[in-house]
Amino acid sequence: QNINVCVQCPNLEGILLRMIPNNERLQPTGAKAHSQLCQAWPDYQKPADTRTLAAKFSLKDLLRVGQVDSELNAFLSLLGLSNV
Repeated sequence: QNINVCVQCPNLEGILLRMIPNNERLQPTGAKAHSQLCQAWPDYQKPADTRTLAAKFSLKDLLRVGQVDSELNAFLSLLGLSNV
């Protein structure tokens, strides 16, 4: 049986940055994702707990990123969460 591998690109901070409205098309590098996220979300502190993330983001934010990221959209589709 095959497995599907999900790779965070570039990292968690990069995905969180892209989940902020109007940032979904950004392609941050791993080295700069944290600083860019802190600029866009000044209250961000690493590591963010689940309550902080749930208060900031919704599934709609993740789906919006999936609309411009085909690999993320494919993964969301496997989970039954895709827009398509």
